[in-house]
Amino acid sequence: MAQFKFLAKQGLQKIVEGAVDAETRDAAVAKILQMGFTPLDVTQGTAMIVSPSKGVSAWRQALLERVTSSEITLFTRLAADLIGAGVPLFKTLQNLERQTKPSYFKNVVGQLCVMVQDGAALSLALSQFPKVFSSFYVHIVKAGEAGGNLNDVLERLADFLEEDQAIRVQVRLSLIYPGLILIVGGLTIFVILTWVIPRIAVVFEDFGADLPLVTVGLMEVSHFFAKFWMVMAAGIALIVFSIRKFSSSPDGKWRLDRIVLKIPFIGTLQKDADLGRFARTIGMMLDNGVGVISALQSAASVLENEVLHRAVNKIEAAVTNGESLTNSFSKARFFPKPP
Repeated sequence: MAQFKFLAKQGLQKIVEGAVDAETRDAAVAKILQMGFTPLDVTQGTAMIVSPSKGVSAWRQALLERVTSSEITLFTRLAADLIGAGVPLFKTLQNLERQTKPSYFKNVVGQLCVMVQDGAALSLALSQFPKVFSSFYVHIVKAGEAGGNLNDVLERLADFLEEDQAIRVQVRLSLIYPGLILIVGGLTIFVILTWVIPRIAVVFEDFGADLPLVTVGLMEVSHFFAKFWMVMAAGIALIVFSIRKFSSSPDGKWRLDRIVLKIPFIGTLQKDADLGRFARTIGMMLDNGVGVISALQSAASVLENEVLHRAVNKIEAAVTNGESLTNSFSKARFFPKPP
């Protein structure tokens, strides 16, 4: 039996320190949760047990704290079913925590359970984890709490998330085929120019005959590929890295997304998918009693294209300043004009 010192959160604000005796790290964390605390740091001696944010690289930390849309959808569906069956909210969260596989999300559900037990509203508890639960999700739950129909709201929210997930899968599948065609076609041309044509060119050179200008040009290009293919591969890798680095900033992403919207088929597909998701999201929020301004702010977060995202931000600003929703949308470039 070893002693584990811990730093934990009680409720939403209070931080407490203490120690528990346990055989393993998991047993210590379980004891702390049973005490009604949310563990932040748990140490045995000088070893850090529970504090993934310390001593962990940024990319690994992001990976550890990644929660998939499937997990959120399943969580919502099970919560709606349990509450609909008459299970109290606290017991519902306890059951969901037990059913969740050990992960960062399991810890999040455990912290939700502690906060609700301490008297916090579910929407307030959810808002403490903005990387897991979007503002759209929190506003919908808050509207359900205010209207006294949390079960019905969670049911509709689960239906919405399942439909949205299915549409996302369909869009990805629609892009897979043309993407594979481009990749395979590019690799085929690269292999032909780099290794196949140089071997065939030897045969033509042995003939000593005059070749058509197009053939000569193709042979020269293949010679260039064969000689500098490593440099070209490194250049392509550098371009890809530069694009990803450039798109990491808001302005860079806006410039790249503006180019993407102009690409035939791909731009139209992304625009239609984004606007469809936006329309379903804002419709869902307005149907559940969320205000127009809050609905626009939250619905804008589902837009993956930065150009469309900024367009919605302008609409939200115009509505905030007193302009009608119809006029605001009619001035937006990428939205269908109202009848």
